[in-house]
Amino acid sequence: MVFTYFAGEPYKCTIKLRTFIQPSLLIVDEVGYLPVPKEVANFLFHVVSKRYEIGSIILTSNKSFSYWGEVLGDNVIASAILDRLLHHSTVFNIRGDSYRLREKKELTKDLGSNAFGKEEKELN
Repeated sequence: MVFTYFAGEPYKCTIKLRTFIQPSLLIVDEVGYLPVPKEVANFLFHVVSKRYEIGSIILTSNKSFSYWGEVLGDNVIASAILDRLLHHSTVFNIRGDSYRLREKKELTKDLGSNAFGKEEKELN
C-alpha cells in the first residue's frame, strides 16, 4: 500500500481515504521501512481510525512498536494508531533471518565460501 498525500487538494485525500476504508481486508506492508512525513502519518491514523472495529488490517513491519514514534515522526499519533490496531489484534513476532538472507546463506554453503567473493563479505 502506498500512501499519497495530496497537498492543497483535500478532496483527493477524502477520495483516497474511501479507497482504503472500503475493502473488508486491508494489507499494509513494510511500515517502518522508511520514515514517513507527518502528513502521511496523519493519513494512516485516519485510515486505521475509520476502519477500527469495522474492517480487518494485516500490517507488516520490521520495527518493534517502541520505534513507531520515530517512524511516524510523532509519538502521539503512533500511540493512537497502535491503540486501535492492537485492541482486537493477534500479533505475530517473527525473529531470525529473512527468507532472502536464508536463501543466500544456503546458496553460499552449496557453492563454497568464495562463490560470491566481495559481495559475500559485505553481507557478513
